[in-house]
Amino acid sequence: MKKLLLLVLLLYVKSMSAQTDTAYAYVDANYKAVKGWNEATYYYKAYKKDSTSYILSVHNRAGQLQKREIYLDAGLTIKNGQSVVYKNGKPTYKGIYINNEREGIFVSYDTLGNVLRTESYQRDTLNGPYTFYWPNATIQETGNYRKGKKAGEWILQYENGKPAIIEKFTDYGDSYSKTSFDESGKETTLDQIEAPPSFPGGIDKFYMFLARNVKYPRDAAEQHIEGEVRMSFLVTETGAIENVKVERGYHPSLDAEALRVMKLSPKWTPGKLFGKPARVIYSIPIRFSLR
Repeated sequence: MKKLLLLVLLLYVKSMSAQTDTAYAYVDANYKAVKGWNEATYYYKAYKKDSTSYILSVHNRAGQLQKREIYLDAGLTIKNGQSVVYKNGKPTYKGIYINNEREGIFVSYDTLGNVLRTESYQRDTLNGPYTFYWPNATIQETGNYRKGKKAGEWILQYENGKPAIIEKFTDYGDSYSKTSFDESGKETTLDQIEAPPSFPGGIDKFYMFLARNVKYPRDAAEQHIEGEVRMSFLVTETGAIENVKVERGYHPSLDAEALRVMKLSPKWTPGKLFGKPARVIYSIPIRFSLR
């Protein structure tokens, strides 16, 4: 759907001759193109910034920014510059794209505007330091990625900064040592430290939810494109889903559909840390198949 919408914008953007030229497109709550403002829930705004860049922004009816991206081409296909996703007027995710690939530090924020996590990318692959924070801004988890896989020592910490779990990985992402500690520093069992979040009814129910809600993108179906999109999102202490993003994409239309559907997800059963509900980053694949 986004691709079809951008084709409409493209007709206008290509004809821009002045920096002030602007094109608009309108969509409903499901991001389906509509005729105009009266039927719209969101609107897209595209304009030529200068001779080498184009700006695409998404707004709700109140005018609040939902997303702002910089593109290298008039066709709005090559991200090249800072990309920012917003919620309630505040950034939730931002970083730099170079030729459509994430590069450098990307930052996620919670609904209060506090830093949630920082992660490092090299050519669109996690590579370098990663940090996830407690609500009080102390470090909850820290470690390093190497070519998309955890490497070296990863530490999960209590809010007071003491280690709760120390896990060690090879450069190929294989865990070979994992030790858990209570708050006094004594070794303890892992199940007393953490429990992952879960979809109500279990993972089979989650895939039933996907089957009911996924609408195979027409352009991908016509081209017989199949593949897996890996999503990541935050499950809050209440089970709400926030900070949904494509961790590893496959095709623009499939990525956009996976993102749309995950945002429709009902609440999950929250994960637990140290026996209490806690916000947890969760990752899951969504498989698109025409068979």
